[in-house]
Amino acid sequence: MISRRISAALLVLAIVVAAANGRAFGNCEDYCLPGARCWPTHEDIVQFNESTKGRANKRVRVVVGGSSHTVTIGGYTQGGGHSPIGRKFGLGVDNLLDVELVSANGSLAHADKDGTTVTDTVTGLQSHSSNPDIFWAVRGGGGSTFGIITSLTFKLHFDSKMVMILCSTPIFDEQGRNIGQNFMDSFNQLLTTSLAPEWGGYELIRVNQGETQGNVILFLNHYGEWGSPSFNTISPVLPTFSQHCLFYNVSNFLEYAVNANDSLYYRTYIFNRLLQRDSFTPRFYNYLFNMVTDPNRKSFLLCTGVLVGGNINHVSSDETPMNPSFRTAFVSMTCALSWHDPSRDEEMISHAENVTKGFLQFGKGIFFNEPSVYQPDWKTAYWGVHYGRLLAIKREWDPDNILTCHHCVGSDLVKGANFYDNPLSSNGLPIVG
Repeated sequence: MISRRISAALLVLAIVVAAANGRAFGNCEDYCLPGARCWPTHEDIVQFNESTKGRANKRVRVVVGGSSHTVTIGGYTQGGGHSPIGRKFGLGVDNLLDVELVSANGSLAHADKDGTTVTDTVTGLQSHSSNPDIFWAVRGGGGSTFGIITSLTFKLHFDSKMVMILCSTPIFDEQGRNIGQNFMDSFNQLLTTSLAPEWGGYELIRVNQGETQGNVILFLNHYGEWGSPSFNTISPVLPTFSQHCLFYNVSNFLEYAVNANDSLYYRTYIFNRLLQRDSFTPRFYNYLFNMVTDPNRKSFLLCTGVLVGGNINHVSSDETPMNPSFRTAFVSMTCALSWHDPSRDEEMISHAENVTKGFLQFGKGIFFNEPSVYQPDWKTAYWGVHYGRLLAIKREWDPDNILTCHHCVGSDLVKGANFYDNPLSSNGLPIVG
């Protein structure tokens, strides 16, 4: 898997979530997205793992989170954090109330939307500012960049019964017609028009190595019971889908999440794009399905589209540093090419980069947590117009550029006294002359 390399020393920290104490929530309604409900409890601290969801579940509450058991909350949140219930309650960062972090100089900072308190860990002296810049920056500005997160506080929402739908169809029928494309396009037309935000989940295309036939899969979840008004917004496509689908109920989000299966890890190259309302054109589908069914492709390929939009798009694009295109997108699609033989690494990475170049023709922006290493314009792709503000915050909180990673804010600039003055070349050396 292509991953970021962190040059600063890694610290293994216990990430804790303060679960809705009175100070953190204040007036609960101040923190809820339109149409959402949250509720203060008297629980002080919970671990953000399976126990977090379990303990919240005992109080009939839910924390917005992903479904993969291998994703940790620090990187998930700092990258933005989408979720199967994100269309209902927003991204992970939309639900973050405050953060505690260790800065590059060793001080401890606590920040929320109202300001920042910094404690000198040597003298114990505190200073307070009404400037919330650091809180803004960590809500999607990327991990390994502004400080080492030690605590995150999230809002809670009322939990609910859920309806799950699993639909699958072959890409080609017996006559060789691409019925998978029609299947996906029918759903995407509904997704971009009238599908209620209570519906979330994934659309997938998978083809095994050496094969041209594969499947289009919809794995959908409805936050609420069968037959409710929001549930019935799926009705326009059910006559087409029902013969391909299984329907079942779960009692809450925890039951859904604990039963999710994580994929095994192989040598994998991933690439992402945020697909907009106007992305779902015949040209896009032709490229996507030609890519996955290419008979010359010598790898397993899986494209996973996370359903976004809904209430995610009701949050101002300036509320967080994420690319504004995330607030207009309907699918965050990440594709993965996987192979086993290490002797094929160079061949497969070259092939994957070429595929990525074509894929980037469609949509706008890239999800920071699921990118390819090939990013000709990574600053704009991740953060759009917000990069300048992020760089200024980076300069204030880490003037020597101690905390960095591949394609993080400021990662192309020289460390030390000349930081922000000299950009780096592609091989990591200063550009001179």
